[in-house]
Amino acid sequence: MDIIDQAPYDDKHPFLRISIEAMQNTTADEFYLLSIMLSNKQGWKFNQNNLIKRTKFTPARYRKAVKGLKRKEYLSIVKKRASTGNGFINEYYVTDKTKTSTEESADGGMVFELSPSLQSDLTSFVSSSPYISLGGSGVQELFNISGKYEHASNEQRGYDIKDISRVIKVALIKSVHKKPNPVKYFSNVIDDWVSKQLFTLDDINSNQLSNNGSSIYDTLGFHDEEEFLEDDLDNNSYDWN
Repeated sequence: MDIIDQAPYDDKHPFLRISIEAMQNTTADEFYLLSIMLSNKQGWKFNQNNLIKRTKFTPARYRKAVKGLKRKEYLSIVKKRASTGNGFINEYYVTDKTKTSTEESADGGMVFELSPSLQSDLTSFVSSSPYISLGGSGVQELFNISGKYEHASNEQRGYDIKDISRVIKVALIKSVHKKPNPVKYFSNVIDDWVSKQLFTLDDINSNQLSNNGSSIYDTLGFHDEEEFLEDDLDNNSYDWN
């Protein structure tokens, strides 16, 4: 399980911080379960029996709390293709922050925060790429740029999150080989698509995808395999090679 948007938790920071929003927006059972999940270190494996034992909830009480946390987007479950290539596995993400929000960045610009469900989906997608490292500030910058796109799409017509996710993933695929600054290229692609109000794969034609001589329109198989591409994007099983 990956914990996102949380204060440091290590030997030097032996404490747990949870947002006031989460305290005010959950029931007592939901908040107790959320606090136990957030108290674990990165890489902890989600285990229902362990959580029931630790909370001392009945199975029905536990399921009700989980259902509430999922509905309020404190807990997200993303289906991902198994590393063996056979079948799918569930990956769990927990956060104490919900809703797409904005805040002012250090340079005075606006930072648009991704919704937890989209961030967990993109995290799973990025983790499958041999070209993008999950460490450092670069990935957070990718998420901030993606948040701007999600915010713009919601401002327009409230697009389905799958449409938003697919387009962001295509922009990522389009950008990873652009040297020396793939993140800057990704930002320019997103800004261009936002300005043109391109918020679904159907909105994006070959001109946008083949910008700067890129052959990605052919590489992605938009001509005759669009349905398969969408499945690969939705399942985070795109073949980066």
